[in-house]
Amino acid sequence: MDAYICELCSKKEKDYLSIKLFRILNWKLNNILISLDVRNAKSKIGSNSMNFQRNDLEAFGFEGFVKISHLKTNGCDIVPKQMGVYIVVNENPQKFNYLKKSIGGYFKDKDPTVSILELKNNWVDNAYVVYIGKAGGVTSNATLFKRINQYIQFGKGKKIGHRGGRYIWQLKDSDNLLFAWKPLIDEDPRFIELSLINEFTKRYNKMPFANLI
Repeated sequence: MDAYICELCSKKEKDYLSIKLFRILNWKLNNILISLDVRNAKSKIGSNSMNFQRNDLEAFGFEGFVKISHLKTNGCDIVPKQMGVYIVVNENPQKFNYLKKSIGGYFKDKDPTVSILELKNNWVDNAYVVYIGKAGGVTSNATLFKRINQYIQFGKGKKIGHRGGRYIWQLKDSDNLLFAWKPLIDEDPRFIELSLINEFTKRYNKMPFANLI
């Protein structure tokens, strides 16, 4: 019986590692496929200049900086109906208390909860930005309003398709986090998003807390 249980555990571990490896390879392949466009986007961000603090982010064009509690209560009408990139900000970059159970919605009946250990492993000490996302582009007509509204609705427990960034809904005081956004007209949000993530990873040696591979 013990041997059978061990075999089952081993199979689960292998399945988990296989999924993780697939995600990593897929993410790396995506980076390679659009690397030329990312270099172009980086030139607009400016090498070595992005410190991911509020003054720097505002200078880059991010605006809003609205609390999640406000968006939950009053809706997302202040968010532009344009494509662009957006971030979730932690004004007090200290470690949060984690929830054992996510408050996020069960999109396609999938529990968004992850282990406390996974949350701790993904936490980035002293980071002001906890998530970087995008809306719209060549392959999508989504707007900042649509994506941020979906994100907020997911955080209110609705069965909405925004599992990306879901780790923030296992932070005890997630309502105190802020949303900021940067509307884009001629630039593809995919490239700006990936460029920002790459710059963040260079600075902190980790991706933002809630960005999943």
